[in-house]
This record gives sequence, C-alpha cells and structure tokens, in this order.
Amino acid sequence: MKIKKTFPVVGMSCASCAARIDKVIHEQPGVCEANINYATAQAQVVYDTEICSVQALKNAVQDAGYDLLTETDQQGEEKAKQIQNEKYRLLKIQTFGAILLSLPIMVISMVFVNIPYMNYVLWFLSTCVVLGFGNRFYLSAWQQLKHGTSNMDTLVANSTGIAYLFSVFNLLFPDFWLSRGITPHLYFEAASGIIAFILLGRLLEERAKQNTSTAIRRLAGLQPKTITIVTGSGEQTVPIENARIGDTIAVKPGERIAVDGTVISGDSYVDESMLSGEPAPVEKTKNDRDTKFVDGFVNTSLTVCIGAMAVVGAIQDGIAGDYSILAAKAVLDLIIVIIMTTSMGKGCIFSAIPVAIFQGCITILSRFIEPWMTEQALANLSLTGSMLIFCVGVNLIWEKKFKVANMLPTIVIAVIWALLPFGA
Repeated sequence: MKIKKTFPVVGMSCASCAARIDKVIHEQPGVCEANINYATAQAQVVYDTEICSVQALKNAVQDAGYDLLTETDQQGEEKAKQIQNEKYRLLKIQTFGAILLSLPIMVISMVFVNIPYMNYVLWFLSTCVVLGFGNRFYLSAWQQLKHGTSNMDTLVANSTGIAYLFSVFNLLFPDFWLSRGITPHLYFEAASGIIAFILLGRLLEERAKQNTSTAIRRLAGLQPKTITIVTGSGEQTVPIENARIGDTIAVKPGERIAVDGTVISGDSYVDESMLSGEPAPVEKTKNDRDTKFVDGFVNTSLTVCIGAMAVVGAIQDGIAGDYSILAAKAVLDLIIVIIMTTSMGKGCIFSAIPVAIFQGCITILSRFIEPWMTEQALANLSLTGSMLIFCVGVNLIWEKKFKVANMLPTIVIAVIWALLPFGA
C-alpha cells in the first residue's frame, strides 16, 4: 500500500544537503516520490509500505550524515522545533563570539603587527575563532568526507583550514621561506574573517527560516478542518481531505473558504486582505467573472487611449499620412495589454475596439485642419510629438517623472506658432 508522509530532517546546512538527501531517499526500494524542502527542513515521501519501511528511510538518511525524525506527527514537530531552537541558540553564540574576536584580529593585523609577540596573540585569537566557534564547518566537512560527498561546509573548511595551517607554519618556521628569499606572511585575519562572516550569514538565514516556518504554521492553522458539502440528500459536514473536484460546498456567514471555487448562487463579502493586502472586504457574486471582464476592459482602454502618442500620432497620420508614431504606440500598447491581461483577465484584449475608434476619429477630424497645416506646422508638430514620446519613454523607465498629459496643449501651440509671422 502506498502512503504519503512528512518527516522533519535534521542536519541540513545548504541546498546541496537537500539534494543529497533527495538522492538517497529516491535510491531506496519502494520509494515512489520524494520532495526535500530545505526552507522548512522537511522530507515528504511517498512509499510502498510492503517494500520500504520508515526505519529503512531513517537508516539511509543517517548513513548520508543527516537524521530523519520518524516520531508521530506531533512528537516529530515538537522534537524538530527543540532541535532547531537549540541549533539557533548555539549558532548565535558562535556568531557573536567569532565577530568579537575577529575585530581585534583585524586591528592587530593592520596596525600592531610589528610589535613583538603580537603574531602569537593573533595565533591564539585565530585558534579560538577557527577551531572553537567555527568547528561546525570542520565537523560537517569530516562527516561528508566519510560518506564520500561534499557540501558548502567542505569549501569553508578547506579555505579557512589551509589559510590557518599555512599561517601557523609561517609563524613557527619563518626561516624556511626566508632562506629562499621569500617573506612569510600570516593570514590569520583572513581565516577568522571568513568564519565570522559565514556564521553571520548562517545566523541570518536561520532566523529567516524560523520566521518563515512560523508564518507557514500560522497560515496552515487558519485552514478550516471541515467543509459542508451539498448533496442531493442535503448538507453533509466532512473533513477537508474528502473534498473532490466538482463538489458543491456551502459557505455560511463567518466561515472560512476552504478551497478554490466558483460562486454558483448567493452573494457575500469576502476578506481577501491576506492575499491582496486590501483591508476592505471584496464582494463575491455569481457574476463575479463578468465584473472582472468589465474592469479589465475599462482600465486597459483608459490606459492605452489617454496619452500623447494617441493624439499626436493620429493627427500626423491624418494630415501627412505618416503612421510611424501610431506604429510605435501599437508596439507599446501590445506590451501593456499583455501585462494587464495576465493580472486582470481577457477583458483587456477587447480594449483594441475603443482604441481604434478613438484614434480613427482623431485621424478623420484632422482632415478639417489640413489647410492650416503648413510645412513648418507639420515640422513643429513632428518635433513636439517626438518630445512627448521621449517623455513617455522616460516615464516607462523611471516611473512618471513627466506629466505628459499636461503637455498635450503644446500640440496646438506648435501649429499656431508656425502660422505666426515670426514663427515661420
């Protein structure tokens, strides 16, 4: 019989650890599917109980250098939380200790390095940081080495360990290099600094993971445990796990909506602040999809119709037969409509109808002012249009620096200026 279970995982330090555990579990006989989540430190496994056992999975993960908590759900979660809290407490101590000792190491290395016996002080402080507060990297690297694998800790252990041992050798046996004309340098500050910075990164990562896990648990706690299914014989309250596609679910006033669906009857207001951030409840009716269609259509139509390019391009097309501005606007409109369609629905696509009517009317009306459109007026209009297009481009890149709509009267001013004696 195939079952699906979730197990807390202990000992992961990076994404490669999750990949390693995923590979190990997949290699076990009877495992059909496995998903290792590094953020939540959990393994979700689908396996055949007749072929594979929980103990076999635990042994395989332990052989890889990690651990799989196989207690009951409540016990496993509590134990994993305890281990996580203890891990975070120890990591905090190691991080602050490494930072406090790394600071004097840096200062001594840059300012007081020529003072007698200061190098031995550096050695002592660096030993406390590297082998004391940073021992987790070397223990983890050794654990991975025993299993023939490596992870991020292996890289840290190699780099800092080599720098530390090389510095110790140069400190104790400087003549080895001096006899060869080479100055022996010490790299205690590099080894200590790397340890401190990586521990700080681990601490911030662990804190973020704890906050995420807490938020996920709180979010999961908001999910209803039961739902009311409407059948031919009436309403029936069943566990949420029994919900199936096509079920008709009754949601009573004050209840949480357990699953996604479509309103087939009734109307109400739903708090969607968790999804949208908006505090005001949103009305949900049977015609909710029609409302979204209209909203998408209206908003997109206003966006693509109101603008300098729509007016200038249509005038230039009607008078001079030059549709270059309208062509450029069409490309921009296509991008805008595609973006808005992904969030507001297919109603945005039909904005092409009012755009065609709006720009077409302006193009036709521009024929009536053709007698006043001299060569200089057309040149002024083209220059003005180019400037407005430039402003639109700046707004698209830097989020509305120019109020282009307020500049539309310049179109009329450009034509009038060309008709004046001193403007020709």
